[in-house]
Amino acid sequence: MKRVISFFAIDKSIALNLFGRGWQSIAGLITLWAIGHYLTVIEQGFYFTFLSVLGLQVFFELGLGYVILQFASHEVAHLTWNKAGLLEGDLLVKNRLSAFFRYSLTWGLVVAILILAIIFPVGHYFFSKQPITNSGYILWQAPWFLICLFSSLVALVNIIFCYLEGCGFVKEIAGVRVIQNVLASIAMWGLLKFDGHLYSASLMLAVSAVVGIFYLIFCKKQFILDIFRTKKFGGLRLDCSKELWPMQWRIALSWISGYIVYQLASPIVFAYQGPKAAGQIGMSMAIGLALMSFSMAWISTKSNKFGMLVAKRNFKELNKVFYISARASSSLVFVMALMASGINYFLHINGSNYADRLLAPTAFFVLMLSSVATFLTYALALYMRAHKKEPLAFNSLLGAVASISFLFIFAKYYSLNAVVLGYFIVSVMILGLTVKKFIEKKKEWQE
Repeated sequence: MKRVISFFAIDKSIALNLFGRGWQSIAGLITLWAIGHYLTVIEQGFYFTFLSVLGLQVFFELGLGYVILQFASHEVAHLTWNKAGLLEGDLLVKNRLSAFFRYSLTWGLVVAILILAIIFPVGHYFFSKQPITNSGYILWQAPWFLICLFSSLVALVNIIFCYLEGCGFVKEIAGVRVIQNVLASIAMWGLLKFDGHLYSASLMLAVSAVVGIFYLIFCKKQFILDIFRTKKFGGLRLDCSKELWPMQWRIALSWISGYIVYQLASPIVFAYQGPKAAGQIGMSMAIGLALMSFSMAWISTKSNKFGMLVAKRNFKELNKVFYISARASSSLVFVMALMASGINYFLHINGSNYADRLLAPTAFFVLMLSSVATFLTYALALYMRAHKKEPLAFNSLLGAVASISFLFIFAKYYSLNAVVLGYFIVSVMILGLTVKKFIEKKKEWQE
């Protein structure tokens, strides 16, 4: 057992994160079953397309959460904790940390407002123009509004969570996310069971928002107020936009490109091939994302540590921790991709009713391989971004342009198999470019 733990480099933060992601993965499978069982094929298509359209918020967040995590971790590396659980030390450093928090809070509030002011009406227009929505068979208007409402709150909470993770509260935030996932999943299943239909997605977001807000008010109020009230050092005024933006716009470009690559499929397939096909590719991609999410526990929990090691220029330890984590996580995601493909093949050859909700076995397997390639790209990107640099903006843009070209052409003129093949080609291409950039930048930054 000790050898297994050693090979997979499991520490307390990873263990807690694994539990949370383990629950998220298991709950995700149950949720996918519940969607297939309690929603019609048409409603399934609406469900996954709702989530994809909601992903447009990435155009407003612009990667701030990840950027603020990295910058906060670099500042915290030069401060110490007192007995009251507050940070103390160089006032200039703490002032910078306070400025980063104010910037994050302001940006988060703007994002929340824009979700309601822009994404809600854009989504409403898109769905209202689809022929199936005019039949009156699908009740989607109120669920869509509630999804946008609660998503705006979740977006704000998540930005603050990223800041707190950068400050070192990795285990705490992981624990809160476990509670969010457990309660939100149970609430959603219950509403699906009692014919809540598309309202179930909004309840899941509502529970996540309430749990997050409760934690911030009752568990982190003192810390947040201490940071917020930190006085300016010698009248210093820090322009966060100028300091963060050089990295943030590159991260934003990468995230927006990621949205185009991994979230735009459902709406485009919905428009050209209907809600049933959108539901099939949406559910299959959700499985791939669940596998990646679980495996990311080894890497994402180290973000704060990576940033601190870079700040201290301890590259030997940085590389050691990264390679151990990358080896464990990449092995796991590959094995799970094979298992998921095997289960899908079993469902199809046995004529299961649920097989019709997923892609055909060959297309599904190719999509899982795409997920493995995407995960490897993510791991390498996380390492490079710990240096407060974003060297992958061009790669991301190239991937987005290629993906959107494949999507519109293949979804309009060909089958879902062609759409999946396009994803695979783009994923492998981006992985190859990322490996090349990783080798170049590692040598440049650490010599």
